Amino acid sequence: MILLDTLRPDLRGYGMAAMMAEVFRHFSRTLGAEISLDAGELEALPAGERGARLHALLGEKGVRIPFDAFQATLDIAVASEGACRAYRPQPLPDGARLMLVRAGGGFAGAPEDYGWSELAAERFSVFEVAADHFSIVTDPAAVAEVAKRMRQRDAKPARKPAAQGELAVSG
Repeated sequence: MILLDTLRPDLRGYGMAAMMAEVFRHFSRTLGAEISLDAGELEALPAGERGARLHALLGEKGVRIPFDAFQATLDIAVASEGACRAYRPQPLPDGARLMLVRAGGGFAGAPEDYGWSELAAERFSVFEVAADHFSIVTDPAAVAEVAKRMRQRDAKPARKPAAQGELAVSG
């Protein structure tokens, strides 16, 4: 199993509004609009009004997206995040290999293994890529590095740390 900058769901220490605000800041940046958004502002709004507020902020910056398309995308993102938060991963079976590819600009304050090593029955490895959570799959150099790590993983098995809490980290 390969995880791309994935924090174990039960370790997420931030609320849905904080996640929405961060994703929206990144999304707006990709559209050429720098929008500073406080998670508290979103938290104060009823969930059903958040899409309209975010859409209005884009409009104020000259970004035109049909509201229905924007709301549908937001609904999918919120449903996906809700499913992630509800998921409770179980230990992997013997023989399973687990590799985490961490973004260098990933989850601040998270454990180095993002909480996954205790679920790996045998082998676990962590690799860090010079990227953030979003660019790890969009930046050509980051994507090339991820592909390289995946090929290396297939070429030789990663090992699980010998002692609990010790990680096999490669750079």
